[in-house]
Amino acid sequence: MTAQKKLHQHPQKETRMCVLTDPDHYSDSCTPEEQVMRADFARAYLLRRELFSASVERQPQLREQISALDVRWTRPDGQVFLEWQHLIDLVTGAVIEAAVLPIQARSYRQAAELVELGPIEGPWR
Repeated sequence: MTAQKKLHQHPQKETRMCVLTDPDHYSDSCTPEEQVMRADFARAYLLRRELFSASVERQPQLREQISALDVRWTRPDGQVFLEWQHLIDLVTGAVIEAAVLPIQARSYRQAAELVELGPIEGPWR
């Protein structure tokens, strides 16, 4: 692959990642909260992908950003919101199922989009 070809591919992938972290990308969501949750999940996924290749100096900052996103989608009783957990299960391969509800179908599509960018290394938490 030529250097010029590589240069042209990188901006496309970066543009794709930016789109996935934009709540407007999830316009098929039922509520604005769901749109934000999906964009936050995409951000958390991308940060986790970056974490294991990041410098030791950068890792604490990335972990802090990831933690802030996880906390946002954790209920006061300490349980993770159901759809956030469902997305974790989908992208980590913990569950492969047929979508039954519309929100599950949207989660399945989102997980597929994220996994297409590449896997994350290590556990989600």
